[in-house]
Amino acid sequence: MSRDMVKALENIAQNPFVTSSVRSGKQSKCSILMIDDDYEYLLILSRFVASQSVQVEIDTEWWAVVNKCNLSTFDLIVCDLNMPKYNGMDVLSYVNQYLEDIPVLFMTSLDELGIRAMLPDKIRETHPIICKSKGISFVCNQIQFLVQSWFEERTMKQKESQ
Repeated sequence: MSRDMVKALENIAQNPFVTSSVRSGKQSKCSILMIDDDYEYLLILSRFVASQSVQVEIDTEWWAVVNKCNLSTFDLIVCDLNMPKYNGMDVLSYVNQYLEDIPVLFMTSLDELGIRAMLPDKIRETHPIICKSKGISFVCNQIQFLVQSWFEERTMKQKESQ
């Protein structure tokens, strides 16, 4: 386990939360559904991302997209690309078929060759892919950057339509 992962786990141990829904206490800019088969990783990631005025729901099953999206509206789905049984492509397929305008961001431990083998060029060009092997701090920063960029773009579009 990496040093920053241990540090993050210690932080969570000092500030535990019970629910899988993490709210920052501030008014949420947006809501994110995070899906990964590694529950501890999700807890750490959601804790960091939720500290940026973002509501986060986490789940270890890709079917969470079906169940949770019927109950709530999410602005972004962050999904592990390579999970047992199903993968991020299954999530993307469902989102494209049944849900409109929800961007999907992928996380993966695969290297560049693994990503190329798993994802068609069109998907790699249109969906952000964050490499988990660069560390959880990198993943958190990338998600926060993409959320901020997305939020600013959405706000600008809303202003233009008024």
